Amino acid sequence: MQEIHATPVLDVRSLTKAFGATKAVDDISFSVHAGEILVIVGGSGCGKTTTLRCIAGLEEPTGGEIHLDGVLIASAQHSMAPERRGIGMVFQSYALWPHKTIFENVAYGLERRGLKTQEIRSRVDEALTQVGLQEFAQRFPSSLSGGQQQRVALARSAVLRPKLLLLDEPLSNLDAKLREHMRDELQEMIRLFDMTAIHITHDQEEAMALADRIICMRNGRIEQIGAPRDVYRSPVNRYVADFIGSSNILEPLGIEAAQGGSLIDFGSVKLRSTQAPDAGGAKPSIAVRVEAVELHASAPEGENVFAATVTKATYLGGNSLYRLEANGLRLTARASDDYTCGETVHLRIAPGDVRLIAP
Repeated sequence: MQEIHATPVLDVRSLTKAFGATKAVDDISFSVHAGEILVIVGGSGCGKTTTLRCIAGLEEPTGGEIHLDGVLIASAQHSMAPERRGIGMVFQSYALWPHKTIFENVAYGLERRGLKTQEIRSRVDEALTQVGLQEFAQRFPSSLSGGQQQRVALARSAVLRPKLLLLDEPLSNLDAKLREHMRDELQEMIRLFDMTAIHITHDQEEAMALADRIICMRNGRIEQIGAPRDVYRSPVNRYVADFIGSSNILEPLGIEAAQGGSLIDFGSVKLRSTQAPDAGGAKPSIAVRVEAVELHASAPEGENVFAATVTKATYLGGNSLYRLEANGLRLTARASDDYTCGETVHLRIAPGDVRLIAP
């Protein structure tokens, strides 16, 4: 994980953006620190793109404030012009000039700033060298692959040395294999240019791979903020558990405090969790990640061990996805061993993987 400095580059305070009676962004607050890659993830209509557009200056907030390096750049009463904010943006479509060469595309922003020709050439050559495209400088965007065009778009923003880089789903137009490769390359290039970035995506795997911290949004509000590992392992509610990764969401008959955590009743099956129940809160749901459900041919030693029947097996290549039933309790598991429908298997779930979450 990148080292994070104490003073935030970006400070978003109670940001709200309404379109008529609809609040696309509803009173959200977060900070982004120097050198950090913050990823905002969520389904369509969750407010992530509107948040990005407010930061960029393409939308004006209805309420709240946005500060960049301690300077107010946007509020309901004040909006600094986008070109004065010192923010770079890489769009989903890359937005390259088709009639300009790669060199001219990257140089465009520097020319608008009135830099001298020699400095422009030096900075553009440096940026194209860093992204491995110096030999393509005199080509046009149409002759480049999607991955190469993405690197041009990144170089065009990086050459301006922005205080903050915004990335609006720049990988969504790539095929699955190239997307995975470019995901790692994008992270390396952001580090290479020593930039601070906000990346938005609907792809939770992409978010986990890129982020120092993740914001999970729904209906214009922030559901959870945290390091990828923390958000994955300790989702705060059913939405996060279901959106980030794949989870079994279970509704228990009862939960009682037990030594070292709690005992959860599913009728014929009882599971122990290392989490203690919240005495004053609403009855929680239970989340168990699909990969946390271990499958064994015979009963293993340990806690939370019980038998189940395989009701469906889907082969996925490196592993299989299994649907299981244990006296009315239905679970999904992912495992590398081969089992067939109708076969009896033995499950084990570590108590630390049985999570109590808000309904």
